[in-house]
Amino acid sequence: MPIAATKRDRDADLLGSIAEGDTDAFANLYSDYSKALFGSIYKVIGDRLLAEEILQDTFMKIWMNIHRYDPKKGALYTWMFNIARNLTIDRMRSSEYFKRSVTSTFEQEDEQMDNRLGGEEMHLFTNDILNQLPETQSMVLDLMYFQGFTSEDISKEFAIPLGTVKSRIRGGLIKLRKLYGIL
Repeated sequence: MPIAATKRDRDADLLGSIAEGDTDAFANLYSDYSKALFGSIYKVIGDRLLAEEILQDTFMKIWMNIHRYDPKKGALYTWMFNIARNLTIDRMRSSEYFKRSVTSTFEQEDEQMDNRLGGEEMHLFTNDILNQLPETQSMVLDLMYFQGFTSEDISKEFAIPLGTVKSRIRGGLIKLRKLYGIL
């Protein structure tokens, strides 16, 4: 019997058992596919802990939706890969991921600058950077990243449409990226 047919048969057996709630079969499925899925997620995210979280979410979704897999529509791995890909994209689009990546970049920059500058000088340095942006962009970036406001908070507090706030944030970050190669 060809190896591919054996793999399909094994997957079919696992799926049947998993659909009946067999956790050992699910552990086998995890063992068979977790490394490949993790590698795909990690390649996109670049953060080991976040990739592990997404992998866990992927397998939870697989467990909860195993009845939705249709072998007529494609291979099991393709179905699982699409779940992992969609969760990865969702996480990258989330404000939490965006804040984490920007905060991480700022923290790295802060750490490097703290080695060269004192606290007061660091504050002046940050202000100098933000002052190179239009006031509307520097204001929202300062409020969001240094004063803890969310984009929704800024919108409500200053009566600015939420879309405008987000556009200003994005525009400011793009300009900082061009000026300093950060973010």
